[in-house]
Amino acid sequence: MKRSTTTIVALLAVGLLVTPVLADVVHLKDGRKFEGEVTEEGGRIIIRIGSIKTAVDKDQVARIERRPTPRNEYKERLGKLPAGDPEALYDLGMWCLDKKLPTQANDCFQKVLTLNPGHREAHRRLGHVMRDGIWVSPCPECGGSGKDKCPVCKGLGNTRVTCTECVKGKKTCEACGGRGFLICAQCRGMGGFTCEACRGTGGFWGNEWVWVGGAYVNQPVWHGCPACDGKGTIDCPNCVRGRLDCKQCKNGRYKCPSCDGHGYTRPACANCQGQKKVDCAQCKGTGTIPVFPPKSPPKAPPPPLPRRANEAPAIKE
Repeated sequence: MKRSTTTIVALLAVGLLVTPVLADVVHLKDGRKFEGEVTEEGGRIIIRIGSIKTAVDKDQVARIERRPTPRNEYKERLGKLPAGDPEALYDLGMWCLDKKLPTQANDCFQKVLTLNPGHREAHRRLGHVMRDGIWVSPCPECGGSGKDKCPVCKGLGNTRVTCTECVKGKKTCEACGGRGFLICAQCRGMGGFTCEACRGTGGFWGNEWVWVGGAYVNQPVWHGCPACDGKGTIDCPNCVRGRLDCKQCKNGRYKCPSCDGHGYTRPACANCQGQKKVDCAQCKGTGTIPVFPPKSPPKAPPPPLPRRANEAPAIKE
C-alpha cells in the first residue's frame, strides 16, 4: 500500500504537467482523478500518462470514465469515410493535424494523392512544390540540399597518401650517408697528425750523468717530446677524433620536405575536387525528387522470328 501511494503521488505530479486529450478518467475513492490510457491487468488498473505508467489496485478506484482517444476516434472516422472520396480524406487529415496526429494526417494526404494526384492542398500539406509543371518533394537522402558527403574522402576534402620519398617522415642524409657525421678532410679521419718534432716516437733519448753507487755514471735517459706531450701525435684542431658533426641532419636523418615530416600527404580529393561534397546520387544534385516517378516507356515489340532454312523466299512476278 505504501508503494502504491508513492506511485500515485508521482503520477499526480506528472499529471499536472501532461494533460492528455480525451483520455480515460480514473476516479479514486479519495476524490482524486487521473486522465490517461487505462487498461486492466488482473486485479490492477494500469494508467499511462505520457511516458509514465503505473498501477493502482481496483479497491482504490471508485469508477472509470471511458473516453475515446484521438487515435481511436481517427480509426473510427476513417472506417466511416465513403470509398474513393479524396475530399473526405483531406478533411480527415486536417482533423488529425488539429488533434496533434501528424503521422495519421500524412497518411490521409498520401491517400488523397492516390485518388487525385493533382490535389494542390494535399501536395502543400506534404511539403511538395511545383517545378516545371511537376510536383516534387525534398530529397530524403540529402535533405533538399542537393549535396551529399563525398564517399571517397568522407567529407574531409582530401585523401591521405603515403609519402614515397621517405620512411615515416624521415629521409636519409645524402651528405653524410646516414652516419650523422662527416670524415674530417684535414686529418682524413685519423683525429690528429704525426708529430714532426719526434717523428711520432713521443720523445728523445739523451745521455745524462747520474749518481750511481757513489759515483757519477753517464747513462741514456728518455725525454718526452714537448711538442706533442709525449703522445707522438698532435690532435687535429678541425675535428674530434676525426669526425665532424653533419649540419644537414640529426643522427643521419632529416625531416622530409615533401610531407613535412608526417610520412603522408593530403592532396585534394579527386572525386569532389576538395569541395567535401558531391551531387546527391538520388536527386542528381537538384535537391528534389518527383512525387510521381515518370512512367517507363513501353517495351519494344519482340523481333520477328527468323525464316526457316527450307522456306523459299517469295518470288515476285
